[in-house]
Amino acid sequence: MSNISRIAVGLIIIAAIFGGAYLSLPKSGHTVDYTLALQALDGSTVTLADQKGKTVFMNFFATWCSPCRAEFPEISKLHTKYASRGIKIISISIDDKKDFSKVESFASGQNARQLVLFGENAQQLASQFGVSGIPANFLLGADGKVLKSWEGYSPSEIPEWESAIEMALGGPGSSR
Repeated sequence: MSNISRIAVGLIIIAAIFGGAYLSLPKSGHTVDYTLALQALDGSTVTLADQKGKTVFMNFFATWCSPCRAEFPEISKLHTKYASRGIKIISISIDDKKDFSKVESFASGQNARQLVLFGENAQQLASQFGVSGIPANFLLGADGKVLKSWEGYSPSEIPEWESAIEMALGGPGSSR
């Protein structure tokens, strides 16, 4: 990512944080294209099509993003809380594909428990989701449709994430 792109993303993030507004994201019901493959930290290739049939909480982040750094431990906690109930928690780095060591160091330093992915398709996937600022999070139903999305980070969102996950699982407050 060029310095100009980083500055633009940074300005968008600052505007979202200080303006108290989140940028527009795909509407609920958006069907996700699972054809792109990314690299996991262990070196394996993960095809997003492998996630079909699973409820997924997907997080787009970058190692240089301050709100992403603040949010990342909360994403890891989601994995601890919900993995045994069938939710797949995935964090996708949009850092430059050459920055594997930065992503690996960041994830290790954050004690990441969730699946952390990166690679040349990460920015393309973020673009397909309409991500215009990070962090950006999506809750995908087992059918691959976006159930809920959030852009930016505020600790007050965490109960929203959990409520949406519970609804997707058919838990408390759901109509299933």
